[in-house]
Amino acid sequence: MSWILILEQSLNGLQFGLMLFLLAAGLTLVFGIMDMINLAHGSLYMLGAFIASTLVQATGSFVAGVLLALPATATSRDLAGAIATTTADVVFLDFFVDEKALRSLYAAADGVLANSEREPFGLVGLEVMASGGLAYVGRTGEDYAVPFGNAIVVQSDDPRELLTSYLMLRERPELARSIRTDGRATAKRFAWPRILEGYESVWETAFALTS
Repeated sequence: MSWILILEQSLNGLQFGLMLFLLAAGLTLVFGIMDMINLAHGSLYMLGAFIASTLVQATGSFVAGVLLALPATATSRDLAGAIATTTADVVFLDFFVDEKALRSLYAAADGVLANSEREPFGLVGLEVMASGGLAYVGRTGEDYAVPFGNAIVVQSDDPRELLTSYLMLRERPELARSIRTDGRATAKRFAWPRILEGYESVWETAFALTS
């Protein structure tokens, strides 16, 4: 075995190792920021880095390139404002919406359909409530929902029920504000620290009864 072959294989191993490191570093970055694994996020970070790199090379200044790259991505307020002013019946977002923008959309909407009838516990409704939105939830799966207290509970599959609730809330904006406020308070009760404390007390009680 010649030293040239050893050198080539060493460089190949180093190359593959660096590629794996970049993949792992990107996944760690995305998971650390978003608290969830979604491989689609990496492409957005890469696009932002590519835009910044291109502007840095074009301007010859790192600071100027970064400052010019910041407006390249629409802010959450811009996205919510654009959707609120559109005259289209349906707006289809065929791109990734980050968590901050999603919360802004939840809060700006007149209502969010968060029916989780086939799920044992509906998290989407709580996310809408935590964002200050009006959650339209189903009659099962959202035990935390109080009809016209902290959410709109849909009792049937009839779309006219949704329309009736929507029109009523438009005529009674004070009720809609009250539902949004109570929804935020409900979502706070389901924060992870409180949930874990509840589970700990249940486990302690179960252990005491079985020991």
